[in-house]
Amino acid sequence: MSPITKYSGEAFIVTGVLHTLAGLWNFRRELGAIGRAGIIDSLGTDKERQLAFWFVNNGIIAILLGVFTRWVRSAAPVGCPPFTG
Repeated sequence: MSPITKYSGEAFIVTGVLHTLAGLWNFRRELGAIGRAGIIDSLGTDKERQLAFWFVNNGIIAILLGVFTRWVRSAAPVGCPPFTG
């Protein structure tokens, strides 16, 4: 197993954590405004709030993808398919 394949899940997780932390820090004002507005239906047409939401959301998705990749690599008898890297 190549090092790229061996650590791809961990790389996704680290990237997702850094992405989420950067989003929480850089968009703290927008995320605070979303929280004060009640979270549900608080994005509206505000482009900055939408960007903050999707930036943080994509970091969380990268973390979940990394966890899933690690699980597949450990649970599948042959590992991940070759096209996954």
